[in-house]
Amino acid sequence: MGALERLSYVFMETHPADCARTVERLPLHSLVPLFGAAPRRAGARTLEHLAPATAAACLDAMPAQGAASLIAELSAAHRLSIVRQMKGESRERCFGHLSSDVVEPLRRMLSHPERTIGDLMDSSALALPEDVSVNDAIKRARRAPRGVHCHLFVVDREYRLVGRVALTQLLRGRRSESLRSVMHRQVVALSPDATPEAAAASAAWREASIVPVADSDGLFLGVVHYETILRARAELLTAREGAGGLDAVLAFGELYWQGLSGILEGMAGGGQRAVRRGDEGGENGHRR
Repeated sequence: MGALERLSYVFMETHPADCARTVERLPLHSLVPLFGAAPRRAGARTLEHLAPATAAACLDAMPAQGAASLIAELSAAHRLSIVRQMKGESRERCFGHLSSDVVEPLRRMLSHPERTIGDLMDSSALALPEDVSVNDAIKRARRAPRGVHCHLFVVDREYRLVGRVALTQLLRGRRSESLRSVMHRQVVALSPDATPEAAAASAAWREASIVPVADSDGLFLGVVHYETILRARAELLTAREGAGGLDAVLAFGELYWQGLSGILEGMAGGGQRAVRRGDEGGENGHRR
């Protein structure tokens, strides 16, 4: 990889929104080799700032394994909005290359109508049984793949939501105590069928910026972040009003990014040949 390519990939990771504005002007056949050759983290950060339909079309056109590696790097909220837009066949091919802890939450959330809390929630959030000790809870929170934010949610053995505990309180608690003895039992949960507009008005946000989601039987389904609610409402407002105001905002940086556009387009052209060679080699290797 040359110095110019390395610099461009650094820009993709550190200025993903600006890079997205540039690369989305390129034709799809140029985007595919560009994202195929880019480091996964850099490619994923830029994909997150593309329109979900554009990002999905790019993943649809990529080899399944490469597309899956990018999907795995996406944040939970962006991952769902992009994967939802993918074609069914290519989505299933990608799922075949992803671990179950990525695929299963996606399948659950894809079953909810678009732009509902069930669609927006993070179903991979950690929840622990009420009879677990404080010491074990701390250990499991530290091992959680996505970490734990300000609160840990508590469930019974049927996975019904029964409480919450702040991490600061958990760390101050006696290690031998159970979560049941330190948790707050008054927890406001959102319905997975609620809209972002209705959820934004909930009293639950007075207590924390992360709120649990539970069904009508009280089963814990996941959590939703207030930032996610705000983003969903902003996207809905933008869709209603059109993108005219956005064009005026973006015009300021137009001249600067014209140069980068040429660099990325040149890289995309060269990358397309490299990807084709790699694909052919992979197919031959598979036949052997």
